[in-house]
Amino acid sequence: MELRPDLMPPMLDESLVARLTNLSEQIDCGHPDQTREQLVAFNREAMTEFEFIDFQEVYDAQTHDTWVRKVLAIPYEQRVTDVTKQELIERARRVMECDGAEHHIDFWLHMLEIALEMPNGLHQRKGIYEDRPTQGRSHRKTSSQLSLALRNYRLLIGVRC
Repeated sequence: MELRPDLMPPMLDESLVARLTNLSEQIDCGHPDQTREQLVAFNREAMTEFEFIDFQEVYDAQTHDTWVRKVLAIPYEQRVTDVTKQELIERARRVMECDGAEHHIDFWLHMLEIALEMPNGLHQRKGIYEDRPTQGRSHRKTSSQLSLALRNYRLLIGVRC
């Protein structure tokens, strides 16, 4: 299923991604006193307020390029009010099957979390990701529980994004 543009990860300026990736690598591998200018430049260009510690060990978890793409996508991770059930299912499928680049998977996962959150922590749409009733009670999963379940499912079936 094809998703509409507002449910897709943003198209990023590749020259900006390259500059920020370079800066993040310098900061990650550098010393706080020697990378102040790079930190200021990164925050100015990415419109963030990161501190030196935020860059440490980025490389251990993912590539700097992937991390930068995730950072730049954050402003686009917003609630879309008219999401259909099929669109929710398609995003969940893409996350579970790692159908896309790591930063795309993260984007869809965060968009699912946002779509399924309500002020009381319950789903926006009753029953979409609801367990079968047990002893007359319904056990709904919060968006963070759904996120954890999707991540654990990927680990269980041996899929690594």
